Amino acid sequence: MNTGFSCAKGEYIARLDSDDIFHPEKLSLEVKFFDFNRQVDFSLTGAWIINENGTTISSSILKPVEIKELKKNTLKLFMNSKLTHIVTPTLFARRKVYENEKFDPCIQVGEDWDFLIRIFKRFNFHYFPYELYGYRVRKNSLSRNPGFKWLNQKSQMLIAIKYFRGCGAADKFWLIRKVCGKTLYMLFDLKEYYRSRLIAKQYLL
Repeated sequence: MNTGFSCAKGEYIARLDSDDIFHPEKLSLEVKFFDFNRQVDFSLTGAWIINENGTTISSSILKPVEIKELKKNTLKLFMNSKLTHIVTPTLFARRKVYENEKFDPCIQVGEDWDFLIRIFKRFNFHYFPYELYGYRVRKNSLSRNPGFKWLNQKSQMLIAIKYFRGCGAADKFWLIRKVCGKTLYMLFDLKEYYRSRLIAKQYLL
């Protein structure tokens, strides 16, 4: 993704995964808002979830209290697996966001959340509580695979270790407990471990 973003030439950059859908008004709404609100650097939106046939199966819109919590405790929410209802490809940002931050190639699962954790610390955020993005869920996708949970645990550990130095004493203690718990999960759930190795070869190598 870093290569694609570096090739973009506009003032604003939006992401659209190959099998997803933009609402017809998404980009125009975001551009108008950003033109008028120069202090806002990036945004996320609500989404509607569709299946392989394009049928809507659910909706994902944050409540005001969830938006406030997201701004304050992005890392903790990620470590507690409470961000699954947020659709990260809805991200819309000014060019300077991608000029100052890049996706980490060392993180193979959850790299979008690693990116968001960093930009939440540095840039101003806005949330559009509307379904402006159609997110497609497929039966054979990586996130639907039984071994994905193990890969996600590994990703959370890597991200926690990455941000450990910048945390206060209380947060460091909390992160240590979380990482230890995930380490035990990975050590004792060997069935998931071997299954995830096969998945890693299929999807990530």
